[in-house]
Amino acid sequence: MKRSHSLFTVLLVLEICSEVLSCGIPLPESQHWALPLNSPGCRWHVSNPWDSSFQVDVSNAEEEISFLTREWMPDFVWVIPEVENVFNPPINSMESEEGLGASASLKVSMSILSQIINGDPNSPPQLETVRFTLFNHSYVPPSRMDDAWPGSDAVATRAVVWSQRFTKDSFSSELNPSTSMLNVEVPRVGVDWRSGKLSIRLRWSRAPNADQWKIIIRNATVSSGVTTRDCASKFFNGNSERVTIPTMPPSPNPVQRDCPHWDASLLSVCDLRHLNAGRIRRSPSGTITFTSGYSFLLSNASLSLLGDDFSHIVVEEGARLVFDETDLDLQLSSIAVHGALVIGSPTCPLNAKVNIRFKGDSSPSLQPAGQFGSNVIAVSSTGSIDIHGAYAGRTWSRLAATSFPGDNIIFVQGDDIFWSEGDELIIATSVYEDFFNDHNEVRRITAVSQVEGSDKIRKIQLDQVLRFPHYAGTEYQTEVGHLTRRIKIDGDPFGHGSAEKLGAHIIVMSPNGRFSGVEFIRMGQRNKMGRYPAHFHLVGDAPSAFVAYSTFRDCYYRCVSIHATHHVELTANVAFNIDGSCFYLEEGVEENNTISFNLVVKVNNIGKPMAGYVQAGEYAESDATTLIPVDRAAAGFYITNAWNTILGNAASGGWAGFSLPALAKPVGFSANVSVSPEQRPTLKFEGNTCHSSGYFFYVDGACICAAFFLLEFRLQYRSDLFSPADVGGRLWTDPTTGKLKYHSGRNARSTAKLSADGVLVDEWMLFSNTKVWLSQLGISHWGHRATVLDYEAHDIVRSAQLFGEVWIDNVLVNQLTSNPIRSIPVSQGFQFYDTLVKTIVSNIEFRNFQPQSVVPSADADPRWDNRCVVTMTHSDIYKPQGISLIRNTTFTNVAHSQKLGHTIAETGSSRYFNLLDWDGSFSGTGTRTIIGSSSDGDWWRLNSDCTKESAWNAWVCPAPAGVEISMLNIHVPGLINAETCCEYYSTDPVNMVGFMHRFGRYIRWPSKTVITRNPGVSGAIGDRSGWFLNLNSGSPVEFRIYTVQIPNKTHVLFTISYPAGTTFRIGTRYLYNSYSSDVTLAANLQQVLASDGNKYFFDGQYLWLKVVVQNYFGADQPNPSTRSFERAGAALWATDSGYWYRIEAICPPESIDQTGKWCQPSSTDPPSFLS
Repeated sequence: MKRSHSLFTVLLVLEICSEVLSCGIPLPESQHWALPLNSPGCRWHVSNPWDSSFQVDVSNAEEEISFLTREWMPDFVWVIPEVENVFNPPINSMESEEGLGASASLKVSMSILSQIINGDPNSPPQLETVRFTLFNHSYVPPSRMDDAWPGSDAVATRAVVWSQRFTKDSFSSELNPSTSMLNVEVPRVGVDWRSGKLSIRLRWSRAPNADQWKIIIRNATVSSGVTTRDCASKFFNGNSERVTIPTMPPSPNPVQRDCPHWDASLLSVCDLRHLNAGRIRRSPSGTITFTSGYSFLLSNASLSLLGDDFSHIVVEEGARLVFDETDLDLQLSSIAVHGALVIGSPTCPLNAKVNIRFKGDSSPSLQPAGQFGSNVIAVSSTGSIDIHGAYAGRTWSRLAATSFPGDNIIFVQGDDIFWSEGDELIIATSVYEDFFNDHNEVRRITAVSQVEGSDKIRKIQLDQVLRFPHYAGTEYQTEVGHLTRRIKIDGDPFGHGSAEKLGAHIIVMSPNGRFSGVEFIRMGQRNKMGRYPAHFHLVGDAPSAFVAYSTFRDCYYRCVSIHATHHVELTANVAFNIDGSCFYLEEGVEENNTISFNLVVKVNNIGKPMAGYVQAGEYAESDATTLIPVDRAAAGFYITNAWNTILGNAASGGWAGFSLPALAKPVGFSANVSVSPEQRPTLKFEGNTCHSSGYFFYVDGACICAAFFLLEFRLQYRSDLFSPADVGGRLWTDPTTGKLKYHSGRNARSTAKLSADGVLVDEWMLFSNTKVWLSQLGISHWGHRATVLDYEAHDIVRSAQLFGEVWIDNVLVNQLTSNPIRSIPVSQGFQFYDTLVKTIVSNIEFRNFQPQSVVPSADADPRWDNRCVVTMTHSDIYKPQGISLIRNTTFTNVAHSQKLGHTIAETGSSRYFNLLDWDGSFSGTGTRTIIGSSSDGDWWRLNSDCTKESAWNAWVCPAPAGVEISMLNIHVPGLINAETCCEYYSTDPVNMVGFMHRFGRYIRWPSKTVITRNPGVSGAIGDRSGWFLNLNSGSPVEFRIYTVQIPNKTHVLFTISYPAGTTFRIGTRYLYNSYSSDVTLAANLQQVLASDGNKYFFDGQYLWLKVVVQNYFGADQPNPSTRSFERAGAALWATDSGYWYRIEAICPPESIDQTGKWCQPSSTDPPSFLS
């Protein structure tokens, strides 16, 4: 058959040597795997960067990738996989830390055809060159024209790991002149193929007698020399460096005892006498009722006697319906339980296979399940339910070795893996953006065996090869969940409700609800209140209730809802592909529940994911798209009240992994309960892990969100595009409409608990032994008090961002792991907040922070170049006090330049950035050190021992005892106060109203900082230094000095110039009580320095004040300046803006300006240094 096209087959082969692995099993040499590049799930982009009109997106191409081109258009294109590493090889012989990728094999083959559309069909264009280019992962190939693209055959070295071109000289003619085969052997190029994304550039000659033709790529595959591994070079078994992840307890003994179906008194449903006697009633509408006072045994044989057309079962109060140990397939629409429904027991889980399938009747029938309609198992307050399938061993584990595309064997940790042939597994993603690049894969087991020489590792053979890499390394290991159970409850087996997401649901209104070894499939009814796969509804205390060793798959609305119920246990469950938040504490009153050892993989938002820039955030309320607005920020674990045990869980994907929103009061049925959920601290939050969360719409959740703290993030290298936004979240009921509302903006929470004597005392939320990876933000806390102990963060944009009084201790922040598809472009290890918090970081290691391979422009924000510690600099309103402290810092493979990222901006938060390096371990001085911004005027150059770190934009100054950080707020009527200026940036000259100078014995250079219309100046005090205020308009006739932060036994020596002859009235006051005092005139400066802040001196040129915090609580109480936040042997001093000095100046009339507000100063220069 003749065709009007020419055929080229492109074949790139890299050799691999056979590796003998640590367990002594050689890799097979003759087998191959082949992954179709145009298979479902792949997305392609065909682009020519020099012509923006030449763009083709190809999604889910089943047979070919094709695009049109014309005579006048460019003669080359790039073919780019938009999903990471579609082209990347399955480097089966390589383990991450051994770097063997340089010798791994890669085989890419495809048929490339050119088809004439308009012109001579006998003169098609000819393929001239093929270039394979490996792009650096940190470089994101643009969708449109970009100067960073290689032009012609040039290589943009900053973006490329490796590139090689093959020309038509390599072609060998076969068959006939119109069919050519490109056979090229590439020597080992010495690069790790996992380090980038392989793209293909095609160039062709123009057709001499045609002006339009189509380029077609068919049968594209990527392959390598081996298909499976019998072993791996190294296994990992729960490795962690800083954290201890608790081990899942063993499942109950599967040996049956005290089985309910052994009860000889049970009445067999097979016995027609019970039906004839009315003990079992059947209605014409298809309802089977088991009557009160009797206990029945239901078996497979019973179903034929009941008939095929019944739809409803009712178990009356006082009745029991017990399932026999027989395989059973039950199809119906509802089960109403007022007595007892028994399918096994905790001591007698059934080995039989029981399928309960719902018919999908979505009619609003109120019978027989009452208000809960059809597609339901409804258990009333008088009823009980037990459903238990046999299960042995752990329900989920983690990979023991990395798996690559093409593998059909995985290695899993654990000696208690008892999974069986035919069971299904979910292998979780190992990429950052789980929702956009779905690498979660379900596979069926074909064999399970123990790895020779390792009784803690299991080798599992799969029915299909993997399409994506799944990582296991020293840093973290990807989860593997077991999905198959003997008892299955399928809420939509026939797909009738799939369009509207209407499956069956289970509601339990009794404390006697127990489930184990159950597979819940397609359960829940989206946006229908109370219609969840498993729902404990308004039960109160339920210490015997639990859901354990079960799975939730493809559920339409949540997994388990605990609703105004306490002491429930959810343990060792696996959930995959869930719409809305999965494990869900509904109204904020739920306490003392245990949620432990559960795995959640792939949680889907309902509606548009929550976003909202800056601290204002975004508002949402209940609507037709999203009944519960927080489902736009869906999480694996949704915790409205922290007073619960959250232990050993793992979350993969979702807007957040663990969400703790702030509720000032409960919602829903519990609205009038007298409790403030947001004030409850954590009962236990320990040993939890999370990854692949928090990246939607450039504004993110986090792995762990305490009241939802969002971060704006854009992958650009322009500092004006980076404005980190600190955002919280609150859920409440609108009192007018009754609708639930959610605000993703800034909302703080204050946690406390009752002491033994009934007094409410401050309490810190505690997060311990936590590990996060592949996320925008690790732990985010928007509250007053938090402690994070034993914490690891790997491959993460920012490890933590914490508000309030916070201590974070024993921490590892690893910017770069060996995960080949980590895809985290840049990292910020830790960000210190900019105002009125206290943050102590101790015993922290930063690892693998190096400058980007793509060099940012000269004016780029240095904070976005892999920095260990970064600052907040966006605001001129919010300015830092002495609130940030770090001690016992270590660095491993960290460039000195990358230790600190601070940007210079015309803002107070930039000018007054400071960090107390308690022991000099961060700066390398080896002694107590203050690090401060070098933004202007050498304000933070404390003494001649200081060093300017240009890469940090900071001064590094050893600070002996007595040198502290203080903050004063200067308020001048009409010029400086919180009401007169609210611009975040102060670049407008009208906002720059003067300077504050530092002077002193050891300061032999000009040291000053800009004063803006926003109050607040932070700086160093002590070491015989003082502060001199000089305003552009002169010296004010009235102003206040608020002592925001002055550490105990220190003071600010404050001075300002006035004309000779000026007299003063000066006093102090505390805002929140009646305290006040007068400040009286001293005879000299020495008397002022010797006073307790109640003296001033005017030398005819300068007014001198010793500004201190007086004891406004009374002589019988400690001075408030002694208050501090102390952790790990270090301390930060308290802040309080309620105490002030009020200064009135009575200047000579001739020195006062026409407004009457300003006096002409005697000098605009600071005093000479103090002797």
